[in-house]
Amino acid sequence: MNKPQKFRKLGLFQKILLMLILVVGLGLTLWGAQGSSNNRTTKQVMQNQQVNHATREKLNYQVHEKKADNGTQMWNVEIKQAKLGVGFAQDSLAPGKVTLETPSHFAQRHNLPLVINASRYNLGKNEMWGTHLHQGRIIAHQRFDSYSSYLTIANDGKTLGSQPNWTVFRNGQFQEVLAGFFPLIQHGRSVAQPRNLTVASMQHPRQIIYQLKNGDFGILSIAGRFDGNQGLDYQEMLHELAKIKHIQFAYNLDGGGSTSTVVQGQMINPSFDKSRKERRVRDYIYFYPDGQQDPLEDQ
Repeated sequence: MNKPQKFRKLGLFQKILLMLILVVGLGLTLWGAQGSSNNRTTKQVMQNQQVNHATREKLNYQVHEKKADNGTQMWNVEIKQAKLGVGFAQDSLAPGKVTLETPSHFAQRHNLPLVINASRYNLGKNEMWGTHLHQGRIIAHQRFDSYSSYLTIANDGKTLGSQPNWTVFRNGQFQEVLAGFFPLIQHGRSVAQPRNLTVASMQHPRQIIYQLKNGDFGILSIAGRFDGNQGLDYQEMLHELAKIKHIQFAYNLDGGGSTSTVVQGQMINPSFDKSRKERRVRDYIYFYPDGQQDPLEDQ
């Protein structure tokens, strides 16, 4: 091929300089094209992440405020297609020891949509009551009273049950074991009132967790002590639960001033503690959509 006339007239130095300019120009063009491709890839990843975040399943629940037959205020939270997890104040798993935090603060720290108080604890001795299992492992084994029963969460993370206080648990038997008060309904039938138990026979604020035959959950938070609310005794609790169709299981958690139901970081019931401030507690039950990873699993 014949070279252009102007190129042949150029000196050796001029030819070298022109070739360098052409090479640099070609390199900049290729680098710009690669940068555009990388930008498109980065934007696509960000868009995918945004789509994944936007389509993340939300917890399906409804809150109903109503009154018991004796005029006591109640909050019934119906939760569909969910699993349960258990968390601890300040995320501390010190064996058997008591660290405290309000349920709303715990919920806000972990961005959890629905959190309730759970176990009883012995603040005077700075220890938990009874045996506790967490994620299948025994984390506490302390003295327990002679009248209460345990709440159990099966290894599927979504089946509730109860075991008597003399049960000797082993690692892996349940996902969670919590020390509350007593079951109210088991296998769809009401449980006889515990004998010689004043906390059952007297009216108090209550925190009840229940499960329907289809596996859905519910929380029944019951007022008391203030604002004209009497609270409920054992038979009154059974009476109010009988109004909810298809209950398979119900259990009385720690109630009284500890009763706390937190929705989107805010406690929906007023405090029943004598200070009228939200009480700090030891542990919590939280709910998340079935089919999703436990939101606290990697924390």
